[in-house]
Amino acid sequence: MFWIKKCADPSTLIAIRPYKHAKGLDPAKDFLRTIRGVYSFEIWFEDKAKIRMCSSEPEIELRKRITSFYPSAEISKPDKDFIDDEEYCMIKATLRKDYLPLRTDINEDPFNTLLTAMIGHKAIYQVLFTPAPQRWMSKAVKVAERLMKGKVVGWLEPKIVQSPMEKELAKQVINRASQPAFVVEVRIAVFGEESNINNFEPFFNLFYNPVADQGFKLVIPRNQKAELEKMKKRCMTISRFGSKNILTVNELALLVHIFGEELRVREVEWTFARRDLKPLF
Repeated sequence: MFWIKKCADPSTLIAIRPYKHAKGLDPAKDFLRTIRGVYSFEIWFEDKAKIRMCSSEPEIELRKRITSFYPSAEISKPDKDFIDDEEYCMIKATLRKDYLPLRTDINEDPFNTLLTAMIGHKAIYQVLFTPAPQRWMSKAVKVAERLMKGKVVGWLEPKIVQSPMEKELAKQVINRASQPAFVVEVRIAVFGEESNINNFEPFFNLFYNPVADQGFKLVIPRNQKAELEKMKKRCMTISRFGSKNILTVNELALLVHIFGEELRVREVEWTFARRDLKPLF
């Protein structure tokens, strides 16, 4: 088989209400470093943005992980496991190139842009992720080594030339290869008669890295019904031999984190009681 199918378990789905005044982005990297199985991180938007997660691990383990890194978040079972509508449109976000880094020096929470695009729509943003195989790291290092060697220029008197941009890119690739990495699958489904996927381009454009000419490209799946079914089942397909969408922990943390004080959008299902505070008496 040329493809591997990996799924999170929809029966472990939990609803997470974040605390407005807690840190959202900062704990995300440490949370992701603990991941062992397949996880699905989702933002549902109907009238407000709601966070949902499930995993291939037992639900109790998922709850423990969330509580460890986001102790003030409120966790419960949702009243439904998906948003349904007869009319829908889907997109998938894939990397333009292998091994090259995305932009991560973003000054604000990227979810400000994502949720702004969701307002007025019924939509689901889903990121499925699982740890990448170790061999990815050695391949990334080889790419960096080729960039460090530069290019041979000239015929009669050939010489090796390396531009400042190539040097910077080589540094970025080496730094990327030193981080934990994840195979990911990113989908967005917009429901209703006026479903419009063009609103989400600004969100994915935030991650464009001009040094590497790396970013996301948005693809409309040919078989929308089959893709929606995989989305419902929380399944991802990973190529055995071809390209894979692999993100480092720093990159993935911008796409997968619990909302917090960095978010300016009002239409969010918050919790207003800190659950990590101990009673005085």
